[in-house]
Amino acid sequence: MDYLSPAQWVDKTNYQQWREFLKRELLHKRHYRSDWSGKRLTLSTGCEMHEGIITRAVVPLSVAWHVQIYHEFNCFLLLPEEHRPQPPSREWCVEHAYQLYGKQVVQDWFYGLPWKGKPPFQLY
Repeated sequence: MDYLSPAQWVDKTNYQQWREFLKRELLHKRHYRSDWSGKRLTLSTGCEMHEGIITRAVVPLSVAWHVQIYHEFNCFLLLPEEHRPQPPSREWCVEHAYQLYGKQVVQDWFYGLPWKGKPPFQLY
C-alpha cells in the first residue's frame, strides 16, 4: 500500500500545510466518510482531523515531531460533534488503525518514532 509521507510537502518547514494536505488526501482515500460513524464528510460542512494515538499535546513543539504524528496511521476524520467535546479514545483509534493498515505496520510506525527512552505507553 502507498502511504502518505511528509516527503510530499511543498514547504517542509510548515507542518500546518502538511496537516491540511494530509486531511484532504485522507478525505479522498477514506471516501469522504467519518472514521467514527461512517457519515458523509465535506470540508465545507465540517470535517475535523483528530490525532488519536499520539496527540499534539504530548509531543515537543517541533516540526520534526509534528511531521511524524501527522501521519495517516494516527489521523482520524470526524464530524465536529464527534470530535468535541470528547473525541474517540486512544484505544478505539489504535484498533481502527489496525483495521485500516494492519497491526504490525502501525506498531512499526509507533515504535519507530524518535522517543527519548521508552514510549509513554505500549500498543497491544
